[in-house]
Amino acid sequence: MCGCNKPKKKSQVQQSVDYQPNGRGTVRLGLKDAFKLPIRIPQALNGQDVVIVTDKNNVPPVDGALIIVGRNALVETRHKEQLVKRWPKAFNA
Repeated sequence: MCGCNKPKKKSQVQQSVDYQPNGRGTVRLGLKDAFKLPIRIPQALNGQDVVIVTDKNNVPPVDGALIIVGRNALVETRHKEQLVKRWPKAFNA
């Protein structure tokens, strides 16, 4: 069976909550459009490299780096703060 006659699943809309009231949670990464993806930020989070890619199928070979998919991905608040501190001109604060 090819699955051609199966009903399509409805995609669920991701909830657009950028933060939680208590200050913990997630925020949008907010990488500026001027930066071409994939991009690597060396030693950005506690000495670990961060690689931001467009999609999961376009991941370059990386050794021990944290992969973030999408320039507006949801990331932990503390991680965005560290990234902005390391490279402030690249992110919408």
